[in-house]
Amino acid sequence: MSRRVTQRDIARMTGVSQATVSLVLNNRTGDDVRIAPETRQRVLDAIRATGYVSEHHTS
Repeated sequence: MSRRVTQRDIARMTGVSQATVSLVLNNRTGDDVRIAPETRQRVLDAIRATGYVSEHHTS
């Protein structure tokens, strides 16, 4: 069985912090969260490409 993709894996693939991946996954936006649209899209693309599934949705 292959290893599950983690937020850390997505962060490494996209060159961002794990916190940024978390913010994107939680769809955080607003004045307190500043993520460039290109960065957000890069993270979302990596999530789709890897089939990432949140730990909360696994069992």
